[in-house]
Amino acid sequence: MLLNFSIFKFFASSTYTPNNYLRSTRIEPSRGTIYDRNKEPLVVNQSYYTLFGEPKNIDDPWKLLKQIDEVTLTGEATLSARFNKEKQWVPLAYNVTEDQKKMLESKKTGRNRV
Repeated sequence: MLLNFSIFKFFASSTYTPNNYLRSTRIEPSRGTIYDRNKEPLVVNQSYYTLFGEPKNIDDPWKLLKQIDEVTLTGEATLSARFNKEKQWVPLAYNVTEDQKKMLESKKTGRNRV
């Protein structure tokens, strides 16, 4: 009988706790640099991004694609081929560096969203 009472008491008290909630936190894995026997780096960590566009929210696609090309050097023809008004999201540029990402973010204007 004591066991049943203890279990019941646990569930009753845990239900009424004011701070009873779950929280999730994303932890990014980091890998170390790989060195050769002479302590020269063979592999280093570097973040890259994929640039997606939302065609329905782009007022002047040709102007925006030109701005993207100025930063990423992807090529206007390549960007134009990837741009599809029929799709909700389209990948426009791959392997975008952190510096390029910041430059692109500074070029946002009006409804043009990348």
